[in-house]
Amino acid sequence: MNTCRSRRWTWTLGMVALAFMVLAHPAQAAEGEPVWLLRLDLSWVDPSGDFVTADVGGTTASAGFDTGFGGGVRGEYQFSDRYGVEIGVLGAGSVDVASGIFGGTVGSAVQVSSFALFTVGLNVHLTQDAPIDLYVGPLLALVSYDSVDVRTTIGTATTSVSVDNDVGLGAILGLDVPIGERGWLIQTNLRYVDTDIENSGGIILINSEFDPLIFSVGFGYRF
Repeated sequence: MNTCRSRRWTWTLGMVALAFMVLAHPAQAAEGEPVWLLRLDLSWVDPSGDFVTADVGGTTASAGFDTGFGGGVRGEYQFSDRYGVEIGVLGAGSVDVASGIFGGTVGSAVQVSSFALFTVGLNVHLTQDAPIDLYVGPLLALVSYDSVDVRTTIGTATTSVSVDNDVGLGAILGLDVPIGERGWLIQTNLRYVDTDIENSGGIILINSEFDPLIFSVGFGYRF
């Protein structure tokens, strides 16, 4: 996919440029000790990629993604008042694909039951002197998909297809709002990941862009 490769090159160049900015302008250490943050996410997942295309013995089916829900946790080591390194994990279920019709068959469908997202990123905190914390940054993601279920006709058994893991690039925009003075906070964030769904081969071939847009809300603790 030329468009996909182009986007990934864009994200890669953006991450490299941001890394050079960090190295060229080292931030002063935060007041006192470095800060740790733990954030819990309740997430709504909206795949923004193209339709799933599945080839079954030369017959092609296309089906559109539906939305899903999940949850996860992220931990950040904020080593200065401006920069922090974050790692996270998100699991989402019911990220299904709307029914599709295969040529020459009836009632066919494709379904993605769940996926897991493992991320590492660099957060740039933009409002150091404000009561709220607005941050943005690039991220690198390992996406692990569950099997994709394909049903070709009514009454036949569903076939499960193993889908390859994928490494994608993305970005995050987040906001932390403190609650009281003990370190608790309410937080929300928006993430985008450029990633594909595909398998290595077999009688059923699947190749599609997934590209989830993930909106999350939850709580956090700063210590």
